[in-house]
Amino acid sequence: GQGAHHRAGKMMFYEEEAAVPLIVSWKGVTPAGRIDRTHLVSTVDVLPTLCDYAGVKPPELVRGQSLRPMLEKPESAGHGFVVSEMVVGENPGASRSFMVRTKKYKYMVFPGTEQNEMLFDLETDPGEMKNLVGSADLSDELLRHRALLAEWRAATAEEAGPIKSKKDGPRPKKKKKKA
Repeated sequence: GQGAHHRAGKMMFYEEEAAVPLIVSWKGVTPAGRIDRTHLVSTVDVLPTLCDYAGVKPPELVRGQSLRPMLEKPESAGHGFVVSEMVVGENPGASRSFMVRTKKYKYMVFPGTEQNEMLFDLETDPGEMKNLVGSADLSDELLRHRALLAEWRAATAEEAGPIKSKKDGPRPKKKKKKA
């Protein structure tokens, strides 16, 4: 909600801003009335799910995975983590900030800011009020979440995609190869 964490806009990864319900409904195919609050999902999962139900192969570079197994068998594991990202700031100096969400924890990183990292235990602190980055007890979790983010950034080639501002103009068009 509006005003959570004394914020009037949506430029953070707190649950009030980042947790968006996914509603799946296909009469006679998906179970009616079931609410699943245990599985992690991402919008990148929508296309592979639609492709799976349509019986077609998703495009090669799709990062998500079909939610069909978890929709049809709620006991299936699903994602171990999901990632969200957004651009913060204006060019030059704009950077991407990231959130890694696992079953129990949320890790957020804001490169180049005063409070560079945040880690929350969502079971004991669902309101995300106590940043646990400096907690010696959770140093392994912090390292694990950093590694998950590094894995995601490598898989998505994030470093290769520079941030462009409107001032930079349109991205150059790729030249067509002659046949």
